[in-house]
Parts: sequence; structure tokens; C-alpha cells
Amino acid sequence: MFGNLPVGRSKQWKNTYDWQALEELFLSEWENPELDLHKSWREITFLLAGYISAYYNTPQGKIPELIVEKGYKKDFLPFLVIKNSQWDGKPLINAFGAGKDIGYETGYGPVRYLQAGNEVGQILDGLLELSQEGLENRFIKESQKPNPVPWIDWSDEEMIDYMTDYYNEIVDYYETAVKEQKALLLYLT
Repeated sequence: MFGNLPVGRSKQWKNTYDWQALEELFLSEWENPELDLHKSWREITFLLAGYISAYYNTPQGKIPELIVEKGYKKDFLPFLVIKNSQWDGKPLINAFGAGKDIGYETGYGPVRYLQAGNEVGQILDGLLELSQEGLENRFIKESQKPNPVPWIDWSDEEMIDYMTDYYNEIVDYYETAVKEQKALLLYLT
């Protein structure tokens, strides 16, 4: 991977590295595959965290217990996990909107960073406490309201299956990150 530096040729050190091998080693150690939620990130964010990103300032864009400071204008609300929600006694988990902005934006908002260990672990703990059954119960409870959140197509009979599949993929993703002690970059594309 690293070459020996020829004596008397110190200015040519860049040519002695096998950059492709170095890149492969870096990526194998640090890169996690993407978690692809297709276009369902809005629905799963609502079911996990209790709000629709960018619509939380509207009357139906969030559950009532989430208080948003006047003038707050970011796409996602700034919390990791809220335990014992008034919604159903289960935690609210901000699995996609949490983290610190790193100063770079994609077409769907800022890239955020979750620290390995505590932050990633808090989200995993919240996901496990919620459980697949808890997510399904939230879905059923909201879909049966006279005026459910309008940004979700509650008439799609397969939606609950998609959401539980995505929930399980998210849990697996966070479990892997915790097990391997990895930080996460969160962004939407």
C-alpha cells in the first residue's frame, strides 16, 4: 500500500503510494452502504418522530406535544429521542433529522452527523423500545382518525407493510453502526 521513498527524490513522494489500495482500505473500514428508503422517508419520519419534515409548523404537520420555537426554519426538528411520548407512551425517534449540521447541503437539506456511541446508541435504543408492533399501532391509530396527517396516503393498503419493512431495515442499520462503533452521516437524496 505504501511505497518506499527513494533517497534524494523527496518531492516525488506522491507517486510512491498505491492510492487505489489506500482508498479501498479506507472505504472498507469507514463506509456503510446507504439505507435506501425510496420516497418513504417522510412517512417513516412521521411514524417514528411524530412530525412531517418542513410541515411541522402547520396544524397537522406534527403531533401536539412537539413544541417548535417561533422562527425555527430548518427541515427537521432538533432532537434525538423523546421518551414516553403523549402520543402513545412510546419514544419519538428522530432517526433521520437528528444530528449536527456539518455545513453541507444536498437537494433535500443539510447533511447531519451523529456521533458513534452515545448518539447512534440513543436512537437505536429508542427504535428498539418503540418496536415493530408500536410502529404498526401508531400507523393504525393515525389512519383511523377523522383527519389523519394529509401528507400520507392512508388508503394504500400496503403502506403498513412498507413502513414495517423500512422500520426493520432502519433498526438493522443502526444496530450495525452501534456494533461496529461507527458514526453516521444523515442526508436525503
